Amino acid sequence: MGASDSAGGFSGGAILCDYWVVALKAFKFSPGDRVRKIGGSYQGTGVIKAAFRADDGTARYVFRFDNPPGLLHIFNDGQLEKLDA
Repeated sequence: MGASDSAGGFSGGAILCDYWVVALKAFKFSPGDRVRKIGGSYQGTGVIKAAFRADDGTARYVFRFDNPPGLLHIFNDGQLEKLDA
């Protein structure tokens, strides 16, 4: 990653940006993707708000439901499927 400059900021911002672009490509879904929660006792549609790795390295997604509006849950990629655009 980039080194700190004399003002305390980072030089090599493109390197940091490239790092996060590559990191996000490793996920099945990206923030902004429209998806459907599948399986279990309830289903719903919504949007991915964030993607991250759990402590064990598996992908997790913050999912915002369309209904009820604003409800957030965290799911794994086996609980979600991408909606056609």
